[in-house]
Amino acid sequence: MKKRNIFLTVAALTVAAGAGAVAYNVVTTQKQMKGYDKKINFKGEAVKFEDAFDSASYAVNYSGLHMDFTKATLKNNMGQLALFGNFSGIDIVVPKGWRVIANGVNHNSGINNACGNLLSDDQPVLFVTYNMKLSGLNIRGEKEPVIEIEEQQA
Repeated sequence: MKKRNIFLTVAALTVAAGAGAVAYNVVTTQKQMKGYDKKINFKGEAVKFEDAFDSASYAVNYSGLHMDFTKATLKNNMGQLALFGNFSGIDIVVPKGWRVIANGVNHNSGINNACGNLLSDDQPVLFVTYNMKLSGLNIRGEKEPVIEIEEQQA
């Protein structure tokens, strides 16, 4: 009987410690997300930009975010995007010819920028500042349209 009480006490303390750690993580994450314009928690979202883009900031927590800039332009050929990701995946698609310069803090996250090469001096540039924790950030250009060719019969 005594061993059982000890086991139950240890189990209760373990659960309480785990709950405390989760609560601490939630509070600190919410504080970090405070300064961002758009906050996304526990759901996936797709955002499509079609007008002239200047700047935006997104905080993503336990979620997915797909950002499509393929129909957008950049005001004065320059734009700024601030991102925070916590246990999240963020995918950014930009038009051909855009250069993306991405810098930030990476805590055990994967960052892929396929649009970082300089093509010319006068091309549009999107500056991405990120703070990623156990997340993935993928920046890529739009794909070429697939042209299907019909086979001719001889």
